Amino acid sequence: MNRVKIFISAIFALTYASAHDEEGVIRLICEIDYSVDQHGSRSETFGEDLYTVTPIKGVEVTISKYGFGALFSGTMTEEKIRGTAVFEIDGKKYRRTIEINRYTGEFDWFYLK
Repeated sequence: MNRVKIFISAIFALTYASAHDEEGVIRLICEIDYSVDQHGSRSETFGEDLYTVTPIKGVEVTISKYGFGALFSGTMTEEKIRGTAVFEIDGKKYRRTIEINRYTGEFDWFYLK
């Protein structure tokens, strides 16, 4: 399993949907400052990702990442948003799990082949 931690800049923008969007939808704009790989090596990684978290029922949600073709199925609690996407590339199945701490902005990616 490969695991990459992405640390979000001090301002982790959680913006709730505007009046014309679906009720309860959360848009996350994540500004990335650096990453830490599974061996603990830190590297500068700058960028921005847009995530949309859509409630389904209870704590169940779907999470979409702008530019990523697969949807994440997951859960949202007061503390964390977590979801997993399963997809196929060139006949090989992959699983990607994301977890966002809603208090600290810490963001984890888990890749499984």
